[in-house]
Amino acid sequence: MLRSAIPLLRCPVCQSQRSRLEAHAFAEGLAGHIKDGALACGVCGSWYPIEDELLGLVKPELLYQEDYAAFVGRFSVELKRLGFAPDSARSESDLSAQFLQRR
Repeated sequence: MLRSAIPLLRCPVCQSQRSRLEAHAFAEGLAGHIKDGALACGVCGSWYPIEDELLGLVKPELLYQEDYAAFVGRFSVELKRLGFAPDSARSESDLSAQFLQRR
């Protein structure tokens, strides 16, 4: 993920005009890129995974649960250090939002 793109983004959960998205890099990429990390909203506290330089900037219920669980497992130490707990809203029990998006 390119760091210079962060000011252009808005949190999909709160949609706040004043979203202060902050990047937390676990592994740096080349020339201003974040290879692995998390992007956090300073307004609502939501956070989004950055893995292999790709940002998962979607509402939590639209994330693929297997990929999210793998990310949390892989970076659990870093996420705990930042105070990012796995979001309870990201449950596998309600996949209706994903099915609606896919349609």
